[in-house]
Amino acid sequence: EFNKLREEILAMKNTHSNLHPDLLRVRNKISEALGLSSEELPFAGELMEVKESEAHWQGAVERVLRQFSTSMLVKDRNYGDLARYVDQTHLGTKLVYHRVDSRRLPIKNLSSNCLPNKLNIKPGSWSRWMEDELSQRFDYECVDSTAQFAGSKKAVTPAGQIKHNETRHEKNDRKSVDDRREWV
Repeated sequence: EFNKLREEILAMKNTHSNLHPDLLRVRNKISEALGLSSEELPFAGELMEVKESEAHWQGAVERVLRQFSTSMLVKDRNYGDLARYVDQTHLGTKLVYHRVDSRRLPIKNLSSNCLPNKLNIKPGSWSRWMEDELSQRFDYECVDSTAQFAGSKKAVTPAGQIKHNETRHEKNDRKSVDDRREWV
């Protein structure tokens, strides 16, 4: 238990995200085995942040993007090697990864209140894919009232209630929406 806590403290000192140390350990293991740097296998959450001007939406955005934020990105050229390694190796944790190819999806025309417009994307080779993915999958309207929530196809409130579609709604109050320990 002491060693696990020490490893977590060390991981916190060496990173500026709240990614679980198990994910960082797995990335290090994969990077070493494949001869890649950690920058070549980023987690989506390392490439985006809520704009300062939209800080009051941070908790709600974190709720919607949590699983995506903890997903590893792998370029097409490294995909085969990574898939083989992951399949042959007991990782000891859950790993979700996305194969990032060079295809260009049309970025949806989103309203200014749409979740992707509340984010800054880190410039670089991953930015276009991130913009495409966010606009395609996370086109949630950020709404302030339940009337707006009810009238939207996909929406999120500042309290963290999420409307995924016309029938599936979610609110997870096991932790406070403003609990920074849960943010990536």
